Amino acid sequence: MPNVTLQYTANLAHAFDPAALLGRVHQAFADTGEFEMADVKGRAFQIDTFQVGLNESPEKSFVQVTVATMTTRSAELKQRLGKAIVAVLQETFRGQFDGVTCQLRVEIVPIDPAFYFAG
Repeated sequence: MPNVTLQYTANLAHAFDPAALLGRVHQAFADTGEFEMADVKGRAFQIDTFQVGLNESPEKSFVQVTVATMTTRSAELKQRLGKAIVAVLQETFRGQFDGVTCQLRVEIVPIDPAFYFAG
């Protein structure tokens, strides 16, 4: 734990290397000094079918990083981590859009340890 899910719209597939971006996101975790890195698990998914707003427009896109972590982590740590990941996204996608409007988002969702099971 934690789990990192990177989702991005198909019209951004040419703009970046998902494996490299996951590596940079994992580095943001390492930089906090608060996580056992062997426990941080990341995965990336390209979204082929998507819609932003009311129109199915090829000029609109998004990148969403969702971090699921235990509720026992402090709010201050989660805020620092979220801001660091947003900075990674901004740096990664700076100048990459060629007329495509892209929304960059990070969401940190709580996992209640009472309902988390691992084998």
